[in-house]
Amino acid sequence: VLDSCPGDHGLATTFAVLRPKGPVLSYVLAPLLYAIIAMRQRLEHRQPLFTEIRLALLQEELLSPFITASPVTERVYIYSTSDSVVKVEDVEAHVEAARTAGLHVDTEKFTTPSPHVGHARTDERRYWEAVARTWKKACHNARAKL
Repeated sequence: VLDSCPGDHGLATTFAVLRPKGPVLSYVLAPLLYAIIAMRQRLEHRQPLFTEIRLALLQEELLSPFITASPVTERVYIYSTSDSVVKVEDVEAHVEAARTAGLHVDTEKFTTPSPHVGHARTDERRYWEAVARTWKKACHNARAKL
């Protein structure tokens, strides 16, 4: 279940997710946190964290073969047009990349106001139906492989 992810704006997305909450902490610690994240990426010659996550999520064997009978992991992207952290275009671009890679992909797009990772609170029934639908497909595919 990919809830409100993946983003694709590198350091800006990382910072938006990890930024301290509250005005005092945000103004005091935010620049320090931003500098630490940027320095770590440069020193380790790494791509931004969310770029690494986006690439990892396109792997066919997302879960270890020791914990799933099926080599292909079912995925459902649950996201919102009103997410202020992760842009809908970033999620939809990843959905298309996953489909192009031949992955099993489903989507649940909230067009009503639903904040970042707040979809289960916004519409509990709809959220859990999407999760259950994905789980049923995964179980069916696992049984077919046995």
